[in-house]
Amino acid sequence: MDLVHRPDQRSSWISSDRVLLRDYFADFRDRLSRHRPPSGLKGDLRVISNDKLIQWINYSPNAGNQDDPEQTLDSDTFRDLVQNCHEDALSVPGEMPPVRHHLPTNKVDEDGCTRFKMMPIPEMGPSLLETLAHGADFRANASKYEKYRHQRQLRHQNSNWLDATPFVPPNRLASKATETDIVVIVRVYKSFKSTNLNPKFTVNNLKYSQEIMMLGTNKLSELRDFIRCHADHFITQDVSDNPQDAQTSQKKSKDIYKSGFFYIEGCFYNDHRWPECEDLSETVRQWAENGNRGLGPFATAKMEETAIEDLEIRFGYPYVYVHQGHHEHLFSFNDARLMAWDDPQYAPSYPFERSQGTLRSKYCMICSLNVAKWVTQDNIRVPEDPFFFCEECFHSFNYDSAGKKIGQFKAFPFIDVNVV
Repeated sequence: MDLVHRPDQRSSWISSDRVLLRDYFADFRDRLSRHRPPSGLKGDLRVISNDKLIQWINYSPNAGNQDDPEQTLDSDTFRDLVQNCHEDALSVPGEMPPVRHHLPTNKVDEDGCTRFKMMPIPEMGPSLLETLAHGADFRANASKYEKYRHQRQLRHQNSNWLDATPFVPPNRLASKATETDIVVIVRVYKSFKSTNLNPKFTVNNLKYSQEIMMLGTNKLSELRDFIRCHADHFITQDVSDNPQDAQTSQKKSKDIYKSGFFYIEGCFYNDHRWPECEDLSETVRQWAENGNRGLGPFATAKMEETAIEDLEIRFGYPYVYVHQGHHEHLFSFNDARLMAWDDPQYAPSYPFERSQGTLRSKYCMICSLNVAKWVTQDNIRVPEDPFFFCEECFHSFNYDSAGKKIGQFKAFPFIDVNVV
């Protein structure tokens, strides 16, 4: 992996040192316990009183500093800091009032916020904002096709808004889990094809699909189960002769090809949870046994027996997840920390998705209007192989009025990446 990714040339976002998570955070917990005030875990600053906060800030293991005026913070100074640094002090005249998407219509919350609603752009808007002027000019002069093409290129064609749910602080601290468990953030990337081996040039096709939040006690097999890939839902058998029964009579790829592995720091973590699982890394390890390649030796382990906290990793480094025989995803460990009081404290709720990347749907190559639902191979009546069809174009182009197949081709149902 180092020969391909050249981490020494990408040191700005790949850590150079390997970190054994279990040992690192065991030492970190010990340091916290030795330097924490006698009052114990306080959690986030928002859940304790000002007086307690001042007492905690002013605490020092050296009792001689307690009476030093330069080392203390009086109540008046602290209240001034809170008042001047509050988010309300950041507002400016003329800005839009805050809104809440989750509120019912015509309701106002305790902060005076109302429900979000669409508002027309003021007439003076294009004269004050250049982007609005360009948008108005485009809508006035663009053809119908240009408008359609512009809409297709938008990242979101609909008005998608995130819920601005108000933050509610807890009334007590769950100290049993806080600063006890390890929270790890894993970023999984969409698979792509690339022949660029020069690390000085970026790969534009590299897009992340998921950010997964895990506990250190979670197994690698749990990470694999949580990775969403539409290739797992493909049907591998040709159904061109009877496409109507494709969804009910055929098994999905994930039910047929259950093998898979993670490659992390010279070790292949294979999935052996089912009797039909095979060691997909065996071919790679045999190929690397040639001493002239300068690779290996490689170790193997079972992913279902390996916890995240047992891994020795480099943050930001691209590791590999392989399934379906040769379908590869890059993934990286972006962050690791002790659990905070505002993290989910219920261990069975992990892993879960912290965020999702924006993935483009594959559209029909005939109408360019609908999302593809079928893909054909070895179809001599189309200019590309494979060729993607929506439901309507697939049947009207490849079958006659009696439902008889036109020409020779293979057909498979196609599962869009955004519906998995």
